[in-house]
Amino acid sequence: MMEIIDVIIAALVAAIILVTIATVFFRYVIQQPIGWSEELSLAGFAWFTFLGAGSAIRKKTVVSLDFFYDMFNRPLKKTVKLITTVICIAAYLMVIWLGFQMSLKGMLSTTPYLKVSYFYIYLSIPIGGVFSILALLANLMDVLTGRDVVEDKPAGKGT
Repeated sequence: MMEIIDVIIAALVAAIILVTIATVFFRYVIQQPIGWSEELSLAGFAWFTFLGAGSAIRKKTVVSLDFFYDMFNRPLKKTVKLITTVICIAAYLMVIWLGFQMSLKGMLSTTPYLKVSYFYIYLSIPIGGVFSILALLANLMDVLTGRDVVEDKPAGKGT
């Protein structure tokens, strides 16, 4: 599943780059700005940001502060991972709820040039939140089943 999301993220980034290049070309070379390019870039950024969060969580590439965590023994590390995962899931549930509320409010307006409902742009928030929770749960299952080994490392040694 995450491989498909990674392909979607890559396509969104490529589209944003192409639209940005076209925007610069049209604005400064042809002297005819593209009005809809900002809207398309905004939508692409929203989607790749919120989908990318779930992908980064699953790949364990999110920024973390491990100084104190590295001081803990293996059982305590599992407990800390469980607690932090539950806290993150609670936060993402709030993101999903608020994002869905924002999406519903976005149904009342459209983008000026493309006439796309903001509902579709704001929908990236709750959908990204769902993928982030799924990634958190998958990572937690890896820890609980032993597929993700929690190592004992001396403090300050890094990964």
